[in-house]
Amino acid sequence: MDRELYLPKELCADEERREAAGIPGERIFQTKHELGLAMLGRAFDGGMRPQWVLADALYGSSYDFRKFLLDRDQAYALAVNSQQCITHELNQVKVKEFVKTCRMMRGKGFLQGLEPKANAGMSGRLQNYAGLRQRG
Repeated sequence: MDRELYLPKELCADEERREAAGIPGERIFQTKHELGLAMLGRAFDGGMRPQWVLADALYGSSYDFRKFLLDRDQAYALAVNSQQCITHELNQVKVKEFVKTCRMMRGKGFLQGLEPKANAGMSGRLQNYAGLRQRG
């Protein structure tokens, strides 16, 4: 689909290293979610319309990233960290508290599974999953 090279802030700020690596001087530091937004923007502008956009908590915890998808009426499934706030039944609640509520609802919209570690099979952290239907 697309690609962007993530450059650490330190490298972007070091003119000598940037020049030695052949990185253009006008290249500025961008966070990973900013690079992701740029790539998705190009894809959408080019006519691509995926059924879903999936992303990990790095992107899911970015308000700008979620708003970009919502503004385009794009279906998505994004991981978020447990401190992230969501709106549920017109209330702001931390994901950690929402997951506790889901457990009390005897599994309605709630799954639990292992997050695989890279190259380590299924020996990762236990993860909780909950699904919310976003109303536009």
